[in-house]
Amino acid sequence: MVFATRNLDAEQFGLYGKASLCIAIAGIVTDLGLSNGLIAYSGSDKRYAAFHLQATTFLALASSLATYLLIHFRIIFSELQPFATLLASIILLETACINGLILSQKNYRFKALATLESGCAVISFGATVCLLLNFPSFTSLLLARAAEGALRASTVFIMESRHYLNFAWGRDLWNYYIVKFVRHGAMQAWVQTLHSQTEIFILSYFSTNQQLGIYERIQQFIRVPLSASVNLVDKVALISYSKNQHDQKILIRLFIKFTLIIAALNISAIALFSLIFPQLLKTFTTTTWTSELMPLWWLSIPLMLIKPISWGINILFQGSGKATHLTISLAFLFFSTLFFGVILTPIYKTQGMIIAVTASYLSLLIVQVLLLIKISRQRLDSALKHPI
Repeated sequence: MVFATRNLDAEQFGLYGKASLCIAIAGIVTDLGLSNGLIAYSGSDKRYAAFHLQATTFLALASSLATYLLIHFRIIFSELQPFATLLASIILLETACINGLILSQKNYRFKALATLESGCAVISFGATVCLLLNFPSFTSLLLARAAEGALRASTVFIMESRHYLNFAWGRDLWNYYIVKFVRHGAMQAWVQTLHSQTEIFILSYFSTNQQLGIYERIQQFIRVPLSASVNLVDKVALISYSKNQHDQKILIRLFIKFTLIIAALNISAIALFSLIFPQLLKTFTTTTWTSELMPLWWLSIPLMLIKPISWGINILFQGSGKATHLTISLAFLFFSTLFFGVILTPIYKTQGMIIAVTASYLSLLIVQVLLLIKISRQRLDSALKHPI
């Protein structure tokens, strides 16, 4: 993908960043914590999966329609008005796969998922290359994203979701999903999405499309160590935490195990990538991009070391049903990124945003460790008060 987009300029990447921001904000109302409920559910009642499917489908339809209307009538992002229908379609496609992906993970169909993701990567790359030859703009990236979403959504529907098309309703479903998870999860979904797009929002406000495009471009490279560490174990870790959430000893062993794996993979990936990064830039980008991205890579190394560990702790919170702790982590990350970003970005532009995000994740890691200590003490006190 990096090579396929080598000839796109920073302005086009900036527009794609704004389109991604629009899709992400719309995605807030397509979940509201419902997926956390399905992940944490350890029973065998199929109504829970069916309820999740019908609820997320309804929310996706509402969200995509609202997005189309807001952009079409130029209420937000007027420069994206010609692409309102495409953006709404992407929202629907990317939401349609959520239920099937979660059920596939819970059923340990990781081999099938790996094959699917490989196919999606091929489709995305092929579509991007072919489209950029004819339409050298960010529109090609959106069309490729839609093609990838269509493949993923249709495949997981056939694999899993088609078995849960019956209408599901009941007081137990309401209490489980709405009372237990949406009450906390709605705020969590807002905070998580807002944080993930805070950097783009701040850069859009305090800099130009070009600076935003440079930031989007360096993110393509920064994500490589993350993909080579957290993304290799997150699905297995999430389901393992969910399955053993009531056994503290097993949960601790799993957490230490996955954290060590993530750290080892991440450090190895950063070291290897740092050695070959200069040559990669010469091969996969133009000279203009090389002069912009090389200093940003070295500046981003502390962030790349800290971020996977912090993500690993959030996976523990999510998988073990600690919705409140996960919300606290995400809220802290959002507000700290906003605080540091507003201070540093107007002065240092892209470099300031990277420093701000690094400071935010370092602060978050300290908060997460304190939360883990608090959880351990609470469970120890409970065990002492209620011995077997």
